[in-house]
Amino acid sequence: MTIPVADTLPSLLLSQMAGYGDGMAYHDRGKGLWRGHSWRAATDRTARLAIALSRHGIRSGGAIAIIGSRPEWVWAAIAAQWIGAVVLVPAPEVSRPVLADALAKHNVRAVFVDDDHEIRLVASLRDSLPDLALIISNQANGPQRPREAWLSSYRETMAAIGSAPPLPLVATPQDIAFITITRDKTGVSRTASFSHATAIERARQVGLLVKATRADRVFAALPLSWSNGLIHHQILSLLVGFPLFYPGPSTVLRDLRDAAPTLLFGPPLFFERLRDEITGRIVDARVRSRLTTGGDAAPPNLFGRLLWRDPLNARAGLNRVRVAASFDGKPSPEVARFFGALGIAVVELDANDAFAEAPRSSVSSTAELAVAHQAA
Repeated sequence: MTIPVADTLPSLLLSQMAGYGDGMAYHDRGKGLWRGHSWRAATDRTARLAIALSRHGIRSGGAIAIIGSRPEWVWAAIAAQWIGAVVLVPAPEVSRPVLADALAKHNVRAVFVDDDHEIRLVASLRDSLPDLALIISNQANGPQRPREAWLSSYRETMAAIGSAPPLPLVATPQDIAFITITRDKTGVSRTASFSHATAIERARQVGLLVKATRADRVFAALPLSWSNGLIHHQILSLLVGFPLFYPGPSTVLRDLRDAAPTLLFGPPLFFERLRDEITGRIVDARVRSRLTTGGDAAPPNLFGRLLWRDPLNARAGLNRVRVAASFDGKPSPEVARFFGALGIAVVELDANDAFAEAPRSSVSSTAELAVAHQAA
């Protein structure tokens, strides 16, 4: 695989637009329908958002925050980095005091949010955030919402830009690109930051290991606050050029079937919940028993594959998966056996971005991953 050399995330976006402008970069579910966004459209909207952020006083060394995950917010992140700002990404479960402290510490001037709950949350912190100038949401223009100077919808923000030439790229490889804030199982907040250069290099290593290509398809169901999710989804997509599929909040399993990803990344909890969703929809008690009880992970024989495994994979959207990788921990033996019976080896991606030992599977790429692991 040939991966282009680039030094910042905005320059990666420009590189994809220059070479594959009309190719699909992002798909998301909106009002029940899938919407596609080309690299050209994504670049245009990112450049326009950079202008909007600049007009609201965001400069090199400044900061914005993003709560949520959707293509528009990825463009907002790259737009901020375009003009040299850092992007703060707190997880939805972060406590109110931790969020307030983080926004104040980094002098955040704009916050992008998904829904009314997050609008109310951030608005309640405004008195303690003198630098906060703007809250942007897709729901900010609802009919019951009073008009506030500090509140705007994504559409209103884009419409207000008018016609203006793109701003020059300011970001450097050493600039901090993202600061993520999450909460671990004990309730302790964890902060991680990484520069453009570090993010690109980590994504490059993952891309080489999984032999990612432009023909791959990736399901982006994780919040942007997962730093490994950012690496494996958004940044690897910018490097390689494969499209990302963003599911609706209440239609994840149906959207997974439509997306039919070839690469499936996530923490152990993602694979555990996916197993539960699939199991809950299996009608045949014998198949459910085989997948949820003990035994080895050996796939069924030809008759079993034709009778239940292949149709089940197709209904779940897993029939095209060639690599499934878990980061931030190892899947439980039960989860590994479940996907092993479906012919999918969920490999563990360790802290050094190398594949750990995986259960046996009939998936042809497993042997290739073993070779990559030995060579690492």
